[in-house]
Amino acid sequence: MAKSGKPKVGRPSAFDPDIAAEILDGLCDGLSLRVVCLRDTMPSARSVHRWLSDGEGKEFDLFRQQYARAREIQASTLFDGIIEAVGLVQSGRLDSKAGRTIIYGLEIVASRLHPKKFGRKLDVSADVNANVGLLAIPVAPGSLEAWRELDEPMELPEGQPEIVAEQAPQREVRVGGAGVVRV
Repeated sequence: MAKSGKPKVGRPSAFDPDIAAEILDGLCDGLSLRVVCLRDTMPSARSVHRWLSDGEGKEFDLFRQQYARAREIQASTLFDGIIEAVGLVQSGRLDSKAGRTIIYGLEIVASRLHPKKFGRKLDVSADVNANVGLLAIPVAPGSLEAWRELDEPMELPEGQPEIVAEQAPQREVRVGGAGVVRV
């Protein structure tokens, strides 16, 4: 009863470890937070979110850890639902289109709740076969400009290998609306 002698009315909003345990049990059973919080004895989902974001102290830190773990278990429970739906489709007790919809929905939710375990893995491997060469030649300051002004090739410093550049054959490539480009 409240201090005035009247019974409490409305949902609880203050953190209570027993209520928190019930919420976590519901999540582990595969229920959404919204569904768990629809019960009259439960706080609103908004209050639970407030506990998660604004709560300070050891009990709230513990609740946040337990909540994260409950969401992982919830993902496993939903994955079990996928397996059950497949069994129902195979036995003929569930239409294949309905089963596909259920399986797809559960798969998405499970992958978002626990992406490391149930998320789609991206293949980022690639086959690269490239032959790239790079040669650096030390050049004295101002020598590059002087070399450009000469008609005859500049002599390389003693001990440097001679570099012969071959001109790559040109190809014609058709690029969208730009027409033909020589590469």
